[in-house]
Amino acid sequence: MLVILFQHIMVTIVRLFALVLRTIEIITNKKLISKFKDIGHILLTIISFSFIFLWGYQYTHGIGENIIQGYFDRIINYSYIPLHSNDNKPILVHSISNPIPTAKSYLVIDKNTDAILLEKDADRKYPPASISKLMTGLISLDIYDYDEVIQIPEICTTIDSTKAYLPKTAPFSVKDLIFSMLIGSAGDSACALSMGKVSYDTFVNLMNRKASLIGMKNTHFSNPIGLDDNERGNYSTASDLYLLTKEALSKSLIKEAVGTQYFLLSSQDNSFINNIYTTNRLLNEIPNTLGVKTGTTESAGEVLVYNYADGDKDLIIIVMGSTNRFEDTKSLLKWTLDSYNWNN
Repeated sequence: MLVILFQHIMVTIVRLFALVLRTIEIITNKKLISKFKDIGHILLTIISFSFIFLWGYQYTHGIGENIIQGYFDRIINYSYIPLHSNDNKPILVHSISNPIPTAKSYLVIDKNTDAILLEKDADRKYPPASISKLMTGLISLDIYDYDEVIQIPEICTTIDSTKAYLPKTAPFSVKDLIFSMLIGSAGDSACALSMGKVSYDTFVNLMNRKASLIGMKNTHFSNPIGLDDNERGNYSTASDLYLLTKEALSKSLIKEAVGTQYFLLSSQDNSFINNIYTTNRLLNEIPNTLGVKTGTTESAGEVLVYNYADGDKDLIIIVMGSTNRFEDTKSLLKWTLDSYNWNN
């Protein structure tokens, strides 16, 4: 499918080129097409066979056409952070003393305009904890269909992490594993997703590849769960997590999952049922909260990526290295709403 699409694009370019030459011929009465058509055919053939070779190489190395298709779509459609008109940026209207969160790093951004409203050490590297699972979700959407079924590997039942307590070999749909991972921060679900179609190492490589692709320049993932890893390095920054969050929220399934407070998880054979509750208590406490993800480890402390939207306001707040992430986020949100005006 990808090869055919690419060939169609190239054929269209060659036809447009021929149309331009034909127009010039009519105007100048000079023969041009006969000089260039053979060159065009040669170039089209070379490009097509080169792309077929690239596809074959990627496919035989265990990645598959659907991943390549996903990255091809990324290259065509993606721009790092779309820039918007400065006329719509929120205006600082009140000089209020900045809040003093416990977080070592934080960032408040108006998502509609990408305007930074408040930040502290937003480019400093810290462990992201389970915020990593947003990237795990993105890679899962690249390599699976929603209704594909994964049997839980035994090793995933032993993960030292928040878990959904999935039984070994039990079959679960990809969609249900993504929901349990993003709502309840289930590490065993993340583990299963990382081993269901490609190798564990390949999955992690894909995480880092996509991180680079979307502009996360100061991020490295060493596992799909968000576990601390001082040896290989599992780190990110608040600025990079904003890029990850925007990309994740552009996917309808992820956006739905991170805004869900409760989910009934069941295996495909109905041998296992478990209630999954959100780890983000602000979904219950603050109206207009849309998500998105919590994380906690010993090295990371408390981490939270939070989304608030109300009318013209669409805010992303990120706190890293916190000792009280929910209160930190509340104070940052209150300060922002009190300090800025969106009706300009």
